[in-house]
Amino acid sequence: MVERGRLVDQGKLRPVIGAVLPLSDVAKAHALVEGGSAGGRPRGKVAIAVG
Repeated sequence: MVERGRLVDQGKLRPVIGAVLPLSDVAKAHALVEGGSAGGRPRGKVAIAVG
């Protein structure tokens, strides 16, 4: 984990976030991950914003 953090800090590893949705849209986030949206699966990860 420390190594990944170092690589991100150095710009050698860039996480790809395809979508950030609020906790209230968790069902929509699940549908995106499963490929159920009209636009297909997102490029990258789907993150849930809590708080």
